[in-house]
Amino acid sequence: MEYAPSDVVVRILLELGETRSPAAALRACLPLVAELSPAAVELRHDDDGIGVELLVVLPVPAQDARRDLRAAVTPLAERLGLDPERFEFTGGRTPAGRVRDLRSAGRFGAYQLDVRLGGDPAGDGPPGECGSGVSGPAEPGTEGPTELLPEGPVLPWTDEDEGELAQWHRRSFAIWVRLGGEFAGVDERRAGELFEELLGRVRLADLGPEAVAESTDGLPPADPGAVGCQALLGPVTVAPEAAMAVVRQALAAERGWSAVRSGDAGGPYLASGWTAAHTPGQGLVAVNVLVAEGLVLGRIGAS
Repeated sequence: MEYAPSDVVVRILLELGETRSPAAALRACLPLVAELSPAAVELRHDDDGIGVELLVVLPVPAQDARRDLRAAVTPLAERLGLDPERFEFTGGRTPAGRVRDLRSAGRFGAYQLDVRLGGDPAGDGPPGECGSGVSGPAEPGTEGPTELLPEGPVLPWTDEDEGELAQWHRRSFAIWVRLGGEFAGVDERRAGELFEELLGRVRLADLGPEAVAESTDGLPPADPGAVGCQALLGPVTVAPEAAMAVVRQALAAERGWSAVRSGDAGGPYLASGWTAAHTPGQGLVAVNVLVAEGLVLGRIGAS
């Protein structure tokens, strides 16, 4: 792969602990892959399990190589839960550096960032060369789509691995509805019962033949005195706008819904909600609805 002299090329090292299968490793790091859009993903196998390396290219001006490296790696390190103050410059014929923190794993088990200006941090060739020292145009198809490049011993890919990865892919890239409700003046058991009644008013058939309802952990309510509940409805086979309309129509008795708004959290989503004009002594005080791909809902939930 060829790099521009101003490209800051970063290798992110992840240690996935007890992860033992390729499918499980991919499931564990694909949210990060979707977030960072790396040029390549590499798997390695050692006694501690499966490790992953992401190769990410950050284009920045090269007016001051040392300043650019530190500035480029700092926000990335913070996103990964690493301490950017541990950045140190390393030697070599081109400016390079490293953030390494073995004391505590960051997001997705990140423990090290290697960075080089204009080249792969895995090598020390002149700018424009990859770590192997072979330069030239990038191979067709290596720009944009993520490429899986196995390293080390070949790991067996089983039918179970394939099934697990297919299920993860289906859940992550299908459209889902997240329905949340907040209840005042009741305990968690009663809130759960009231939420099941609310959920029962949404006709799953109108969301598509594959749609099911899955209860999830309680949603932190906006009012500390309330109890929050949520459920996922899907996978949805109708358009996101139609799915939002289905839920709003089913819950039309709660008047005064906010306008449907669109947003982006690494992918588009639709959001709407309802809040009681006067807080009742007991019962439903708020409803919120999000419609998006599974990965996007996960990002919103983690933010």
